[in-house]
Amino acid sequence: MPETRFCIGSMGKMFTAVGTLQLVQGGRIRLDAAIATYLPNYPNSALAKKVTVEQLLTHTGGTGDIFGPSYDDHAEVSPTKFIQLYGARDLAFEPGSKWFYSNYGYILLGAIIEEVSGKGCDAYFDEHIFRPAGMHSTSPTASPSGTAAIAYSGATATGLKPLAPYFGTPAGGGYSTIDDLLAFARAIQTKRLLDTKHTDLLTVGKVDTGNGFYSLGLSVRTRNGEPCYGHGGSAPGINGDLTIYPRRVT
Repeated sequence: MPETRFCIGSMGKMFTAVGTLQLVQGGRIRLDAAIATYLPNYPNSALAKKVTVEQLLTHTGGTGDIFGPSYDDHAEVSPTKFIQLYGARDLAFEPGSKWFYSNYGYILLGAIIEEVSGKGCDAYFDEHIFRPAGMHSTSPTASPSGTAAIAYSGATATGLKPLAPYFGTPAGGGYSTIDDLLAFARAIQTKRLLDTKHTDLLTVGKVDTGNGFYSLGLSVRTRNGEPCYGHGGSAPGINGDLTIYPRRVT
């Protein structure tokens, strides 16, 4: 049903990208600024001085992933805690040299949003994205009612252990509905969240991924001859995708 809340996985990166670009639009974040500009105490200072905000947005910063034993041991992890877990490690590659999907890069964007705005990401997204877009059922956590359970309990049919609900981070994992995601798409199209210049940064491809392009936050490609953009999200028990066809959305 349209009002059922599903885990959206990495689709939540769209909110982090919009939030970052809102602060860029407001002059509070610079795309060419290094991580260290906003996170001066980042554990690996050499990394923090090399990787830029734009490289985090485009997955070209070489900042790596978050999943593994360290992640599995922490059901609810804030950007600050993630930095404690992973901040000392080295770059996976020279920033700007290639595209490679980085969940940790979006955790760092979340940390920057929190530092610059003075608000937790959840509060920032609610105030500056969800409410202006008319999204009333999107949040970082599962709710006792109205949230799909099959994705988690269905694993028992194959003899696997049921999965616990995911906890949302700036890299994804929160919960939303079909109606809320439609509202988000319309808010992007009608420029209620970003002005024209920064909407273009969000929706126009910039980096070749080998399977389309990535903008400053979205996957941009052509499907069945139609240009489109959006973001998918998948993990054990979940699979989702929001694709916006700009020539068709009204």
